[in-house]
Amino acid sequence: MRLAVPQLKNEHIRLELFKPSGEWREFLKKAGVEEAMWSWLPRIRTGGVSYEAYYAHVTERIESGQMISYMAYEGDTDKFVGIISYLRPRRVHRRVEIGLAWTLPQKRRSLIALSMHSLMIDHALKWGARRIYWHTDTRNTAYIAFLEDKIKSEKEGVMESFTRMYDGSWSDVAVFALIDQSLKKAAKQIRRTLERE
Repeated sequence: MRLAVPQLKNEHIRLELFKPSGEWREFLKKAGVEEAMWSWLPRIRTGGVSYEAYYAHVTERIESGQMISYMAYEGDTDKFVGIISYLRPRRVHRRVEIGLAWTLPQKRRSLIALSMHSLMIDHALKWGARRIYWHTDTRNTAYIAFLEDKIKSEKEGVMESFTRMYDGSWSDVAVFALIDQSLKKAAKQIRRTLERE
C-alpha cells in the first residue's frame, strides 16, 4: 500500500493526486490559494516570497517524496473545493503528518474539510500509520478548534519560536496527534459523523 494513489473518495468528496504543472499553478492562484497562503507560510530555503517561489518549493518537495498532495472535488458538484497533503511520511516509523489543508472559504462550514481529513486518515491507516500528527500556528484558532472538536486529536504541546515565517516573524507551533488505538477510534468516529449527515 502506497500513500500516493491516483484517487481517494467517499460520499462527500473525491481526492485526486496532485501533479504539479504550470496549468495547475495558475488554476490554484485563481482559486484563491495565493491570497490565503500568506497567513501561515514559513520562510523557504530560497528566501523567495512570491507565489511562484512557493509553488516551486512545493513542486520540489513533491518530487522528492517529502509531500504527497491531493486536490479535493465536491461529490455532488464535482467542483474543486480544496487541497490537502501528507508531509514527511516515514514508513519505517509508521508516522505521517497531515498539513497544507485548505478549502474554499465558502465551503468551510460544510463537511468538506472533515471529509478530506477522513479520507487521509483512513488511507494512512491502511498504509500502516500508527501516528498521524499536525503542526499548526498557535494563532490559527479555527484550525485548532477543528482538530480538537472534529478530529478529536490530542494536543501534545507547543514548540515556541519553532518556525520562521515568510515575513521574518517567529511562529509558536502547536502539535496535535492521534496514535495507535486513539487513531483508529477517531477514524471510526469521524466516519460515523459523516454517515449521519
